[in-house]
Amino acid sequence: LHATSATPEETPWAKILDQYDRLLEIHPSPVVHLNRTVALKMAMDAATALSALDDAGLASALSDYRYYHSTRGEFLLELGRAQEAEKAFCRALGLSENEQERKHLRSRLQAAAGQAGP
Repeated sequence: LHATSATPEETPWAKILDQYDRLLEIHPSPVVHLNRTVALKMAMDAATALSALDDAGLASALSDYRYYHSTRGEFLLELGRAQEAEKAFCRALGLSENEQERKHLRSRLQAAAGQAGP
């Protein structure tokens, strides 16, 4: 659904969220739940998505999954929790072996550090 939308704003995030809910019924995996939190953020807000991410017990299941930490960092940064976002981005950076991802994560880490201040 999001791939066929002209802009992110036109994406039917509520429908995508519903699809993730259905997918979780038949395939309840931590990665599907993580992906659902991104749709939840887009359909609602970062605070709701972060709450779902933290309440889902995903931290232990996905402790070595870089996308868990980078997603959490994005939610935290949007909420103005820059120091926590820095930690999440650092963890994601430490788990990534892809140089393009690492470059992106370093830029997000800089954004968080800039927001956190000295």
